[in-house]
Amino acid sequence: MLHKKILLPLFMVMVIAQWYIPAHMIWEKEEILVSGKSYKFKIKPIDPSHPLKGKYIRLIYEEDSFTVPHIEPWMTGQEIYVLLTTDETGYAQIKSIHPNAPNTGKNNYFKVRSSHYTRDCSIQLNYPFDEFYMNEFKAPQAEKLQREMTLDSTKNVYAVVFVKDGSVVLKEVEVDGTPLSELLNTN
Repeated sequence: MLHKKILLPLFMVMVIAQWYIPAHMIWEKEEILVSGKSYKFKIKPIDPSHPLKGKYIRLIYEEDSFTVPHIEPWMTGQEIYVLLTTDETGYAQIKSIHPNAPNTGKNNYFKVRSSHYTRDCSIQLNYPFDEFYMNEFKAPQAEKLQREMTLDSTKNVYAVVFVKDGSVVLKEVEVDGTPLSELLNTN
């Protein structure tokens, strides 16, 4: 009888945890989308496929490195914070990088990992939002469309990323203000 008294509460805790953990993760991402600040990052997309992850567009950003005065305090693989600003055209621009979270505001920095540095004291950054997942049947069409858009210098292809308290969420990939998914439906 004692065995049944222990098993039922343990089973209930397990069931609650299985629902709570994913729900909490989803809620955190939605909270960033609702109250975070939106930034547009210019990209050059390609479309790889991963057998476990599915179809996605790999995003390569134009603004993916930062030059520092001295390379000594920075190490490869180190977690660093990127402080953002926007340029005159409204695109995200790296203002500075810091080893610790800056105290300048809640919605203008996020955490990245440095991948390597060059002799000219430029640090390469690995953004945590470099994969945009799509419907598996639309991903090949998206690859073709992005190739066409990349070749057309009059088109602006960028990622819309929301930033809040050091966290980021990639919301959409857009071409001149139109979501890529909408462009796929019209073509």
